[in-house]
Amino acid sequence: MKINNHCPKCGEFMSFYAKQCQICYFKSLQGSGNPMFGKKRPDSKQRMLNNNPRKFITQPNLKEGLTLIDHFCKDCGKKLSDYTAERCHKCAAKRIWNQGRCLDKHHIDCNHKNDKDENKIELTDKEHRNAHVSLELMGRKLFKLGIIKFSKITKKYYITRDFFRILKEKE
Repeated sequence: MKINNHCPKCGEFMSFYAKQCQICYFKSLQGSGNPMFGKKRPDSKQRMLNNNPRKFITQPNLKEGLTLIDHFCKDCGKKLSDYTAERCHKCAAKRIWNQGRCLDKHHIDCNHKNDKDENKIELTDKEHRNAHVSLELMGRKLFKLGIIKFSKITKKYYITRDFFRILKEKE
């Protein structure tokens, strides 16, 4: 028995299991050969209704592709129209720019209510991040030395009494 691996329409070489070659198959899908030819496609909402047994549920936080969740400026609290922005135009303009780099105000004592000049320093974003990382690393070192402990009840870190005793002895 001889196996025929050629397309019956065009005679091109084809896969052993195929009924016709790829080119002839795609030509047959165009026009009247397409199984959806002449049929009206339902809109996407209707298709989801048919496929979803619990009925089509719309996204509660989206309306016409836009988010319904309000976003506010980090600094002044003004409602933002752009949901990807973190600050309004006015607050973004207040940031200090120096030689193409944005500078942040860093409060040295971490008290944002203390606006004295000796408590503030202007740092780039990277320097500001590094300052906070160094503060966290120092806290970890003090924890390892036993000066700072963690309370599982209050779920907060605190300074031990031994540290205060050592300070009084040095005075």
